[in-house]
Amino acid sequence: MPILPLRTDGGCDAMFSSLPWFSFTGVEAAKPDTPDVNDPLVTFGRYRERDGRLFMPLALQLNHRFVQGNDVAAFLTALDCEIAAFSDQRGCQ
Repeated sequence: MPILPLRTDGGCDAMFSSLPWFSFTGVEAAKPDTPDVNDPLVTFGRYRERDGRLFMPLALQLNHRFVQGNDVAAFLTALDCEIAAFSDQRGCQ
């Protein structure tokens, strides 16, 4: 099951970016305020270990006119489930 809804053509209306060279506490990308550039931007950073646990920064840049809080919660829940399954800690529910 995909963690983001797919369009009927199989595409996904989100942009993903990775910054594996460094960790961060926030990211803001300059995007023009035009109707064709309102897709969510998801950015991942370099993971780090702290107190025996791994942490990976994640920044979401969203337009509230198109993405609601429950959509973000569903995305984060599904992402957490996929990461946990990948790391073999627990299964998705």
